[in-house]
Amino acid sequence: MAKRRRNGSLTGGTGDINPQFYTGVVLQTAINTDVVIKFATPKPSFSATGNKAVVMEILRIWAMTDMIPDLTAPGLINYSATMSFSTHFAVGVPEFNDHNLFGYYQEYVHLAFTAAQGVAVVRIMKPCVLDLTDGAGHGWLLAADYFAVGLRTVATTTNNKGYFKLLYRFKKVGLAEYIGIVQSQQ
Repeated sequence: MAKRRRNGSLTGGTGDINPQFYTGVVLQTAINTDVVIKFATPKPSFSATGNKAVVMEILRIWAMTDMIPDLTAPGLINYSATMSFSTHFAVGVPEFNDHNLFGYYQEYVHLAFTAAQGVAVVRIMKPCVLDLTDGAGHGWLLAADYFAVGLRTVATTTNNKGYFKLLYRFKKVGLAEYIGIVQSQQ
């Protein structure tokens, strides 16, 4: 029986079939203050060959926050957290319609209480999973030295943290595609 050869179409010719995790934390410097942090992309231990460039292929993002609501005054309380993943480092957390975004996560909590009745808040923290694949196993390509993660909270009582994990692998792309990716991510 003849062995079937892999052509590397799923891994882009790098042979990187074992995705890795990239883990990070974004910490606010003040209560309910937007913060955007630059993270360096991992570099492969092999280099591009011929007319190929090596890029980061992101398959999934897990994101969650540890926001705590302000329960000091009775009434209706609305608090929220937003995390953004972008190819562009800017002041302020980008909005959903920003063309540089490749991931966006929002969490809203609404509750009401009175001083006489008190309040009970049950919040089960589970990370949101953002699938960046096309359904056939191909992920979203990042051709930059850095990516930015932003955190915004509203009506919380402490400096909050945003946690994330990226599932990624490396992929080789042709130079024309690489140039197009770089131009679209600026």
